Amino acid sequence: MANYNAIHGAKLPQEWFWTCDWKVHDGKGGKESTSDDILKVETVEQRFKVEYVKFEGTDGEFEEIQIAIRKFGRAISYDLCYHLMNYEYVWK
Repeated sequence: MANYNAIHGAKLPQEWFWTCDWKVHDGKGGKESTSDDILKVETVEQRFKVEYVKFEGTDGEFEEIQIAIRKFGRAISYDLCYHLMNYEYVWK
C-alpha cells in the first residue's frame, strides 16, 4: 500500500495508463498457466492517477493525496490521509 509520507511533496498530478487483456481462464492460475486462457473478452485500458485534492476544513484549507484506478467502467479512489476508499461507476 502507498505511504502518505513517501508521496507527500511529489510533483502531482501524475497519470499513466496501459492496456491489458480481459480473459476467461480455465485453470488454477498463476504466470505458468497462461495457456489455460480459453477466451479473450476484450482489450481494456487501465488508468492510474495520483493527485492532491483540496478541501475546506474547520482550520482552513488542506490538501490530501488521492489515488484513483479506472478499469472496466469502474473507478476506485483511495484517500491516503484518512485511508478511505470510494467506488463509483464511470462511463468510458
